[in-house]
Amino acid sequence: MIKKIVLPLVLFLLLFSFSVLAQEVETEEGTIVTVEELGVEEPGIISWFKNISDTVQIWITRDPIKKSEIELRKASRELVRAREMVQENFDDVDLQAKLERINNRYENMIGNINGRIEEFGQNNPEDSKLKSFLNKYSDQQLKHQEIFI
Repeated sequence: MIKKIVLPLVLFLLLFSFSVLAQEVETEEGTIVTVEELGVEEPGIISWFKNISDTVQIWITRDPIKKSEIELRKASRELVRAREMVQENFDDVDLQAKLERINNRYENMIGNINGRIEEFGQNNPEDSKLKSFLNKYSDQQLKHQEIFI
């Protein structure tokens, strides 16, 4: 019974995941940040399912670097979602409240990442995985800042 439901759903998601196009946003400086540069997908049903999958992965993963990578991906999805909301519903009465909830979740995720990395860095200051993640993290934070502008 479950196979009859899950298999068509998975096939449906795979078919539509290939048709996702890059959404671009121009900042005041003219820099374009695409969804691919952030390493996430367009907001929608696929993004929603991947967010759930990432949440489960965070719960079961023990490696703090891997948890932080997953949470960074979720934070990027939140920004893409907020960006889309602003572009499509800029005259929505409840937009400010929705954006504030998204911002609170984003800040919570970034705080979790910072706490994990700080704790791991104190115990393993010369770890190559940590250095690699910190490079990726700083790059992603710059891209996030470009979206905020």
